[in-house]
This record gives sequence, structure tokens and C-alpha cells, in this order.
Amino acid sequence: METQQLYNISLIAAFVAGMVALFAPCCISYLLPTYFANVFKERKQIFLMTLVYSLGIFAVMMPIVLGARSLSQFFFKYHDMTYLVGGIFLLIISQVALLGIKLPMPHFSMVRSGQSYDVGSTFILGIFSGITSACCAPVLLGVVTISALSPTIFSSLGVGFSYVLGMVAPLYIASVFIKRGNILSNPIMKKKVAELHLFGHVYPIFVSNIVASIVFFATGALILIFLSAGRLGMPDGSVSRYITETAMVVNNIFVGFRFINIVFALLVGLLLYWYVKSALNKKEIVEVKDHVTIVVDGGYKPDTISILKGKKTTITFLRTDPSSCLEEVIFPDFKVRKYLPLHQEVDITITPERPGQYSFSCGMNMYHGKLIVR
Repeated sequence: METQQLYNISLIAAFVAGMVALFAPCCISYLLPTYFANVFKERKQIFLMTLVYSLGIFAVMMPIVLGARSLSQFFFKYHDMTYLVGGIFLLIISQVALLGIKLPMPHFSMVRSGQSYDVGSTFILGIFSGITSACCAPVLLGVVTISALSPTIFSSLGVGFSYVLGMVAPLYIASVFIKRGNILSNPIMKKKVAELHLFGHVYPIFVSNIVASIVFFATGALILIFLSAGRLGMPDGSVSRYITETAMVVNNIFVGFRFINIVFALLVGLLLYWYVKSALNKKEIVEVKDHVTIVVDGGYKPDTISILKGKKTTITFLRTDPSSCLEEVIFPDFKVRKYLPLHQEVDITITPERPGQYSFSCGMNMYHGKLIVR
């Protein structure tokens, strides 16, 4: 009877089972702290970074869903080594986060909305989280069991996808609350507390850098401590059974609803569409006749303006952000460099002679804007 129930498992049951799997001790101990630390590190675009982070987890878990037995066996075999590498990796990232370095790994950055985001680092962090989750026996056995007992490859893929989606859904929900509540927009997060001079470079240290660094370091250190004490070994089957039993209970609740899978798939599709659209949403280009005011607060608002060729245009900058990184604005193509006092308007007049796209940035080249001449 139990096998038959699993054999016809609904997508919503797999989704709930995935949410339960997230809170398995060996899974949540790495995945959740790493996510929140990365949110502080990449606080300018929470939705996009959450999406990229979750894609890293999907990249590891979905091949297992598709029957990559060698991959799952590899994770079981090198369980301790994976956590060792992951713990050391987080210790390194903690130092990188403290300095505010954006590209500690291969150069996969993404520039949008006037700023550069470390997509590559976030994706690799997601992959590490996916690997450590796959090393967790309850999580791995749960996704393998639930997806393998589906009647067709297509349904197995759907059930497996729902299971992994259930694991990352709390991250999506958390990002919405963080974004809507402006939790990371508090001015204290932008406060500069120190500067480090290393190898000829100046690294401003902000409160958000310190928070991210502490969380990364604490997570990495605790993982290494627990690993050395044997506390991150493969757990018994009680958690795995609980995940499977949860799926069966939820499945029994919805067994009488004929079109539950279709309804669930449509609902998830709509929510994912909204989330992805919000994450990739591009700001509108502001067309300027002769004057525009740009507010400098965690970037440039607006960050993309369009002006006419050969027409004198005045751009007024008003800095409300105390971050020293935004104290200057530079238009390299027009050889303009201006200091922006806090809460004071500064006018820059430009008369472009050639159409095209021109960039402007802060003095440290961390925040960017675009000037389109038409």
C-alpha cells in the first residue's frame, strides 16, 4: 500500500517533503547560513542573487533526480571530504566578503541596474550548498526514493523538481520579506567602520561586509569543528523516513483531488514567473530634456538617462548615502570628476557631440550609471 501511495505521489506532496528535508540538520547547517551571509554580501539585488543561488542547488540535485547513480554514490563516498572542502571554502569567502571583493572566483559577473553583481560567486556558493545537501543522507535518499518511484520519466522529473523546489522555497519567501521590509536598507548597513590598505589597494569596510564575514566564518568554523568531532557523519534513517512519511501524509490529504498536480503546477508557474520577472526587472530609461536630478543612495536613481546630442544638459546629483564609496562621481568620457557632499546638490553640465552610450561611476568604480545620447 505504501509503495502504491508513493508511486502516485503528487507534486505538492513532493514539495512539502522537500521543505522538511531542508531542515535536516546536515542540510540546514550549511545551506541556510551560507544563503543569509551571501544576502548581506550581495544586498543590492536580493531577488536575483537568491534565484542564482537556488539554481546552483538545482544544478547539483536535478542530475540525481534524473538517475545519476554515480553522482549520488560519489557524494556518499566523499561525504567528509565534501564538508571539509566546503568549510575551508567558507573561511576563505569570509575574508573576501570582509574586503568587499566581488570576484574571488572565475569572472562571471553581471552588470545591471547600474551595478555589478557577483553572479559567479553566488552560483558556486549554491553549488557547494547543493553538494553538501546531497551529502546529507536523508535529503539524498528522499529525492532518490520519491522521484524513482514515479511511473514515468516525465512524472519523476516533475516530482524531483518539486522536491528540490520545496528545499529552496523558504529562501524565496525569506528574500521577499527581506526585500519588502527593507531590512538591509538600514543606513547602518552602509556605514563605513574602517579602511584596509593591502598591496596598494584601499578596501573600505562596511557594516554589511562585517556581518557577512562573521556569518561565513562562523559557519565554516562550526562545520570543521563538528566534522572533526564526528558530528556531521551520515545520520540514521529516522530523518529519511520522516521525510518520506510526510510526503505520504500530504499525498493522502490530496488524493481525492483529481487535478491537484495541474493546479499546483500552474500556481508554482505563476509564482516563479513573478519572482523571475522581479529578479530580472530592468529599470526604465529616463528621457531628459535639459535637466534631471539623480539621487545617490545605494546607487544612482535613476541610473540610466537619455539626453539629446548637441544639447546642453544639466545633471544634478544629490547624495543621501553616507557611504564614502559614493563621495565622487566620474564621467570618464567627458573628463568630469566631482565630489558629492552629503545632502548637497551638485550640478554637472554636459553637451554631448556624439550619440552613443557613456558610463558614469563612483570613485571606487563599484556603482555605475549609464548616459545614452540620442
